[in-house]
Amino acid sequence: MQSKVGRFFIGVLLAAAAFLVYFLISNGIGVVVLFLISAVFAAQNPEMDPQQLENKLNDVFQGLVPTIFVLTTIVLVILSYAFFIFMNKNFKDYTRFKKIQWPFVMLSFFLGYALNMASLALMELVPISQSWFEDHEQHVTFYGPVIFIILAVVVCAPLLEEIVFRGLIYTVLKKHSATWIAALISAVVFGAVHGNMLQAIYAGIMGLVCVYVYEMTESLLGSILVHLGFNATDIVNGLIQAFVGVRFDKLPSIPLLIASGIATAVMMVLLFNLNRKNKYARDIYRMTLK
Repeated sequence: MQSKVGRFFIGVLLAAAAFLVYFLISNGIGVVVLFLISAVFAAQNPEMDPQQLENKLNDVFQGLVPTIFVLTTIVLVILSYAFFIFMNKNFKDYTRFKKIQWPFVMLSFFLGYALNMASLALMELVPISQSWFEDHEQHVTFYGPVIFIILAVVVCAPLLEEIVFRGLIYTVLKKHSATWIAALISAVVFGAVHGNMLQAIYAGIMGLVCVYVYEMTESLLGSILVHLGFNATDIVNGLIQAFVGVRFDKLPSIPLLIASGIATAVMMVLLFNLNRKNKYARDIYRMTLK
C-alpha cells in the first residue's frame, strides 16, 4: 500500500509529465513555424543583411503569434482526445467536461470579468516596479489579424489552458493529494508559465478561482467561462462604452476596486449557495464551522 507521500510524488510526476508535453508541443509548433519562415525568407532574400533578415523575421513572427496559438490549441485538443482514447478513458468524464445550467454560465463568466476589473484597479493603486509593467506589456501585446487575436485570447487560451491546468494537472494532483494542495500547485504553475511577475500574480489568483468554480459547477465549462470572462474584459468594456456610454478605465480606482471586489465575492457566494449539495461545498461549509 502506497504512503501519502508516495502517492503525492506520483501525482506530481504525472502532472509534470502532462505539463511537459503541453510545453514542448506548444513551443515546438512555434519553433517549426519560425524555422520554415526563416528558410523561405533566407532562400528568397540571399542578399539581405543578417540583421535586417532577423528584424524582418521578428516582425513577421510577431504577427503570426495569435494564428500559431490557434493552431496549437487545435493540435493539443486533438492530441488530448487521442491520448484518452489510447488510454481507454473518457476525456469528458475525466475532466468533467459537461453542460452547466444558465445561472452557472452567467455567474462564471461575470465572475471572471469582475475579478479582472478588481485586478486592474488594484494595479493602479499598489506601487509596482516599472520593469514589471514593461515586461507585462510585452507579454500581453499582440499583433496580427484582429479575428485571430480575439480567437487566441478569448476562445483558445481559456479552452486550452483550462484543459491542461484544471482538467489534467489539477485533476491528476487531486487524485494523489489533498484538494487544497492540488489547487495551490496548479495555480502557482499556471501563474508561472505566463512568463512575467505581474501576470504570474493575478493569473495565479485566477487559477485558484477557476479551481473553485470547476469544483462548484462540477464541470470544466465553469472554469473555462471564468477564464473567458477574465480575458474578454476589454471586449465587455467596449460594449458597455458603446451602449451605455460608461468608460470603466476612467473611473476612480478605489470605488472600482471596491465594487468589483464585492461583485467577485457575491458571485462566489452565489455559486456556493446554488450548489450546497456539492461535495466541495460541503467540505468548505464544514471547515468554516470548525
